[in-house]
Amino acid sequence: HEKDTFDKAQAIANKAIANKENDADVATLKKLQEEVKDMKKEVKSKDVRIKKLQSVSLTKEQCTALKKIKEERVQFKEENERYRKKLAESEREVAVLHSL
Repeated sequence: HEKDTFDKAQAIANKAIANKENDADVATLKKLQEEVKDMKKEVKSKDVRIKKLQSVSLTKEQCTALKKIKEERVQFKEENERYRKKLAESEREVAVLHSL
């Protein structure tokens, strides 16, 4: 949409310059043409930046999935620790039974 606006402004300026309207108008139009070119460059660079940011951003679903994985990791660590303690206790009981 912005590109269409810039292109229309550029076309109007080109037509006015081609018609050799008074020098003040031509100078103003040339200045406006430069501004339009600068704005086009700025919009293009912003579009590139936005596209790059969108390509590396995480969606809400991805963030939720990561959060769930982290929570599961904590649960598995706790469960693992419980089983290790239970195993150590069982090994101690076996050692006591063997010593009898």
